[in-house]
Amino acid sequence: TIMACDNLCGLALKLFTAAQAIDEDMISDIILVYPALTAKFVNQQLVMLPKGETSMSGTGKNRVTPSKRKNKNKNKNTKPKRKATIQLHLFVESENDKKARVDILRYFLPLGTTTISPKP
Repeated sequence: TIMACDNLCGLALKLFTAAQAIDEDMISDIILVYPALTAKFVNQQLVMLPKGETSMSGTGKNRVTPSKRKNKNKNKNTKPKRKATIQLHLFVESENDKKARVDILRYFLPLGTTTISPKP
């Protein structure tokens, strides 16, 4: 699980994408509390994720799967597909904040909850 608040939410998403390259099962939940993300950041960072898939091991357009490799010999060390799905839990301050970035975040990570809660 990765959790971040405000401006650190961008760092959390960068850590998430880096962790996915190492081990797809490393992170199962992302919690972003009042995320402060620019449209440019969201577009640059999340474009690497498979669109609308709940599992990171899907066959996105640019993913290299065993069937796309030049050497089609079966490798016994092939990593099994991700068993868990990634849950994105968002806490936003208002309905306007929800509309601003939640839709694009949900496009890439559709599972999880969104809670509207004013900042304390």
